[in-house]
Amino acid sequence: MEFSEEEKDLALKWFSMNREEIEAHLYGQDALAVSGKLGIPDDWWEKIVAMGEKLSSATKAELQQKVCVELDYCNSLTENRWAIIQVIAGCIIVDLGSASLPILLIAIVLIKCGYMDKLCNCKSKDDASI
Repeated sequence: MEFSEEEKDLALKWFSMNREEIEAHLYGQDALAVSGKLGIPDDWWEKIVAMGEKLSSATKAELQQKVCVELDYCNSLTENRWAIIQVIAGCIIVDLGSASLPILLIAIVLIKCGYMDKLCNCKSKDDASI
């Protein structure tokens, strides 16, 4: 899946933000200029989390192989964040292609809400010291 430099810059900006900052950005003028009218619902975060839970078993298996194993998600998110975001977006587009939210935003929220940590069985920093 190919993304423009503009989409990459926007995705990496979203990745560096918390939920409230993303919401402010989505409803702000710069997001509208870059993305067009997004029509983001008020419960957008919850809708994305629910989308993750409804992914097909084939998509989940693809995410586990490509993201968890091949990209070593648990150990390389910081260094490989753009590659990981792109691969997640490419995997989920099959199940969520008709979503009203930008696919890159969906991929980022699946990371930020802990869905990918759970799918990849990442140990928390607290667990690592035990």
